[in-house]
Amino acid sequence: MAIFIDKYLQVGRKNTISLKNDTQLSRTGPWVAIPQETEFDRFYLGDFTAAEYTIFIDLNTTQKEIIKVLVVASLDKATLSIFGRSNLGNDIVNLSATVNDSYVSLKATPTSDDNKNSKLVYNAFYFQNQNLLVPY
Repeated sequence: MAIFIDKYLQVGRKNTISLKNDTQLSRTGPWVAIPQETEFDRFYLGDFTAAEYTIFIDLNTTQKEIIKVLVVASLDKATLSIFGRSNLGNDIVNLSATVNDSYVSLKATPTSDDNKNSKLVYNAFYFQNQNLLVPY
């Protein structure tokens, strides 16, 4: 099936990509199983320094959650801020970000044994470095 991108996208203001009216986006797998602390994304500091994530976790019919996260990093520090979270009663995972001299690692950990093996799907919007990273 051929898809004509100009049917759904147009040039927006300030050189943005704009969705045409009544165009929506959807997301499905591939998913990552979360049986224990599990890295679900990694970005290299030479390429990017920050990211915005939308993370969807699906455990079963009655246990689901969506989380909005910001991550920013330097060579020796990474911070993760959750700015939106919605679920059907309980948090399913805890999130963390760590950094080494090379990359940032994002991990999810089940909040309890009952929440093991949830399925995680994410979208990321990465931000490139504007200045050269220089060790202190």
